[in-house]
Amino acid sequence: MSITGGSVYSILGLSILQGLIGLGWTIIALGISPYLEHLFDLVTPIRLAELANPNRPLLKRLSQEAPGTFQHTMFVATLAEAGASALSCNVELVRTGTLYHDIGKMHDPQFFIENQRDPINKHDQLNDPWQSAEIIKKHVSEGLVMARKSRLPAAVQAFIPEHQGTMVIAFFIIKPNNKQPRILKKVQF
Repeated sequence: MSITGGSVYSILGLSILQGLIGLGWTIIALGISPYLEHLFDLVTPIRLAELANPNRPLLKRLSQEAPGTFQHTMFVATLAEAGASALSCNVELVRTGTLYHDIGKMHDPQFFIENQRDPINKHDQLNDPWQSAEIIKKHVSEGLVMARKSRLPAAVQAFIPEHQGTMVIAFFIIKPNNKQPRILKKVQF
């Protein structure tokens, strides 16, 4: 039996061979794609889904060392995801970036209200508004260091400083329990 000059078996054999070659190249492409993503600093939906897994080492560490911050992060990620969806933005990138936005709070979690378990605020014990503001500000630079060490993509790292804004950290200077107003010095992110 033949179809226009070739046997059915040779065409079938050639089709199976071509299918196996295609399958082999697919496996190779999937195998090298993480390396290419890292090399070219690409963020694909697959990579973002992997990074958003709460069992990733950095997120797991955040949940253990700063559980209040982790809960805050999960809540904000849900809100950010809904906002990104409503605005037709990259939902996966927004969610993933939000999950890592406060990782720098692990440098000293007890200085952040969501992690405090004692009735006494560590900032009250410090009683130095400038040092308190610097500690709060430091979570950004520490977060960027942690993100680089963990080799997070630049698009995800960008969420760390961007969410802070540029306003003066004045809370510790004007808070109600201060006896006298202090001279306001600019302490910005």
